[in-house]
Amino acid sequence: MSPSLSKPSGRTRDCGAMSGTLYEELRTGPRRPSSGPRRTGWLALAPILAGPVVAVCVVGTGVQLQSGPEKQLLGSWYRWSSVPQLPGRPSIAMIGAVALLVALWGLVAWQVSTTPVVARWVRRVGWLWAAPFVLGAPFLSRDVYAYVAQGAVLEHGLNPYTTAPSALGGHDPLVQAVDPQWRSSPAPYGPLALRLAQVSAVVGGHGVGAFVVLRLLAVMSVLGVVLLLRRAAPPQHRDLVTWLTLSPLTLLQLVAATHWEAELSLLLVLSVLLARQGHVIWSLLVAGVACEIKAFALVVVAVLALDALRQRGLRFAPHLVAALVACVGMSVVIYPRDPWGWIGNLHGATKGWSPYAPSSTLYQVLGHLHPGHAGLLLEVSRYAVMGVAVVVGLLALRRRDLEVPVLASVLLVAGIGALPTVWPWYVAPAVLLMLAGRTRLWWWGALLAGLSGMAALPIGAVRAQRVSLVADVVAIVGLLVWRPWSTRQRTVTLPTSTAPPNASEDRAPSTPAPASELLRP
Repeated sequence: MSPSLSKPSGRTRDCGAMSGTLYEELRTGPRRPSSGPRRTGWLALAPILAGPVVAVCVVGTGVQLQSGPEKQLLGSWYRWSSVPQLPGRPSIAMIGAVALLVALWGLVAWQVSTTPVVARWVRRVGWLWAAPFVLGAPFLSRDVYAYVAQGAVLEHGLNPYTTAPSALGGHDPLVQAVDPQWRSSPAPYGPLALRLAQVSAVVGGHGVGAFVVLRLLAVMSVLGVVLLLRRAAPPQHRDLVTWLTLSPLTLLQLVAATHWEAELSLLLVLSVLLARQGHVIWSLLVAGVACEIKAFALVVVAVLALDALRQRGLRFAPHLVAALVACVGMSVVIYPRDPWGWIGNLHGATKGWSPYAPSSTLYQVLGHLHPGHAGLLLEVSRYAVMGVAVVVGLLALRRRDLEVPVLASVLLVAGIGALPTVWPWYVAPAVLLMLAGRTRLWWWGALLAGLSGMAALPIGAVRAQRVSLVADVVAIVGLLVWRPWSTRQRTVTLPTSTAPPNASEDRAPSTPAPASELLRP
C-alpha cells in the first residue's frame, strides 16, 4: 500500500478535526467553562429552521385576507403565491403565525449573542426567513396601492398634490384597490416619493409590474441598511446587528407591505453614519433628501445640525446654513412644478385617530370617566401627549452622552408618539437608527421592533388596541424580570495583571467584555 493511502495528509486531518468540532458543538452546544451551563445544540437550531415555515404561513394567511380589488389587480401574483384556503378564520391564524414569528426571532437573537454555532447557522439559512416576504404579494396594508395610483396621476400629467387618485376613474381596478381614505385625498408624501412612484408606474404599468418595481426598491433599501449597519458595528457583533435589522417589523412592514419607510430608513442611517465619520455637510444633504420622502425626517436634520454646532461651534454656522438651504432647494430640483405643495396635505395624513396612538388611548380612558365631551377630551388628550413628547425631547437633548443615532431615534419616537395617527411602520426608521448607536440599547430596539411587528394585526380597531396594550405590558414586565436574572447568570471575569504598580505603561490592553455582557439592556 502506498504511503499516500496509508497516512492521511495534514489538510485531511484538519478537515476531519473541524468536522468533529462542529458536530460536537451541534450535539452538546458550544464549549463553555466548567462552571457555565450546557445547552443542547440541535434544540438550539430548531427556531432557525422553523422560522421559514412560519414565514410562509404568515404570507399565506395574509394573502387570504385580501379583498376582491387587490386580487383582481394582482391576479397573477396572488395565484402564484397563494396557498390552499385554511379552515376557520384566516385572521386568527395570521395572529398566531405573526406572534410565533416574533417569538422565534427574539429567541434566535438571544442565541446569536450567546452561541457562536447558532450565529454561523444564521449566516447560512437566515435569508430563508426573508424569502417568503420578498417573493409574496403585498399584504397587511393598502398604502402601496395609493403609491402606485399617485404615480399614475403624475404620469398622466396631473398634479398629485391637488388631484386625488379618484381622478383616474372609479372603475379602474387600481383606484378600487386604494383605501377609501386615500382614494379622494391628495398625496401627503414628498417629491422624491412621487418620483419613485412615477418610475414604478412608467416601468411596470398599472398592474403587477409597478408593485414589483416598488418591492425591488424596498428590498434594495433594506439590504443597504444591513450593509451599512454591519460595517458600522464591531466585528464580533455584526451577526447580531444583521439579525436585529431583519426583524419582523422590517420584513412585514418594509418588505411585505412595501412602505416608503424602507427608502427613508436607508437615507437616515446613511446620514447619521456620515456624521459619525465627520462628513457633516454630506450627512445634512442626505438627511435633506430623506425629508423629500416623509416630513418627520426633519427631526434627524435638526439633530445633525445641533450636533454639528456642539462639536464645531458657531464658526461652523455659515456652512450649516448653506447646507440647510441646499436641503430646502432639493424640492425645487426634484419636482419644480409644485415643490412644496405636499406641505399643506400633511394634515390629511394625521386626521382621525388610530388604535396605536397614545392620544387615542388617553382619549378612551378619559371618555369612560367623563362621557359626553368627546371633542374636548380628544383635544386635551392630543395636547397632553404632545406635552409629554416635548418634555422627553428636551430631556434627551440635555444628555450629552447620547450618540447622534440614539438621540435621533429617541426624538423620532417621541415625535411619532405625539401624532394623532400612529401606525407600526412609522417607528421602523427609529429602530434602525437605534441599532446604529450604542450596543447597550440594541435590545431596546429589538423590543420596540417586536412590539411594532405584533401591532399591525388583522383585527378591529378597539380589539387591536387592547391586544397591543396587553402585549406592551407583558413585554415590558418580562424584560424587567429577565434583566436581573440574566445579570446574575452572566459573570465577567476581569483580566488580572501581574505587573508591578509602577509599570502601568507596560500593561497589555484589557480584554473586551463578551457580547452577551455588552448587549445587556
